[in-house]
Amino acid sequence: QVPSKNREGDAVVEQMMQAADKLEVARPRRTIKAHKLRLVWVMLLRVGLISVLLGATIILNFRADDPFSWPSIRLLLSLIAATYIGTIIYAFWYRSGKAIELLARFQLTTDLLCWACLTYATGGIVSGFTFLFDLWVIVFAIVLGGRAAFYSAAMSVFILVGLTLSMSTGVLSSLSDQVPLELSNKEMYYYLAVNIAALFVVAGLVNSLVERLEITGIGLEEERKQRLDL
Repeated sequence: QVPSKNREGDAVVEQMMQAADKLEVARPRRTIKAHKLRLVWVMLLRVGLISVLLGATIILNFRADDPFSWPSIRLLLSLIAATYIGTIIYAFWYRSGKAIELLARFQLTTDLLCWACLTYATGGIVSGFTFLFDLWVIVFAIVLGGRAAFYSAAMSVFILVGLTLSMSTGVLSSLSDQVPLELSNKEMYYYLAVNIAALFVVAGLVNSLVERLEITGIGLEEERKQRLDL
């Protein structure tokens, strides 16, 4: 009975290795073809988030005296306008059907820079909008594959660390209508550590989940083909 169990275990391991090999072969083809629809959903998600931000900005400053003179409001509205214009350009690029994977990488990376501007305009590392970096780790994985989550996490860490150090040292001053970022070194390191840990935890989890789903999908496809051949 023991040798039989060992043979069954070896068979399972061999099947998993074969599925992983097939995943590597199928990934380039799938990235361009199967993820085009996901790219559309990302563009819609971006427009939705920015539209909510625009609505909140208008509502919160509806009764304010000359709110457009505030630097933070001008920056937010400029960011919103740039996002709408960029999404229109992305839509035309998408319709052309050329270099779709490059389009995905370009616009997702540009989104990280947009979230950096939004974070800067709303308080820096203590801003509640830092959650967008974690969300975009998941978006990267869904659109470009699980390993892209680590690229997104690394880029987000680089942006957040650079932004925080620039604001804390005075290289990048806070906007005139915002309270200056005054954190002790201990507090600054705490906020950075929490955000960095969250980014890589999310990246590790979503990478594992996406890889498992891809292997399962390939296994189901192979099983379907075998049934059709019978």
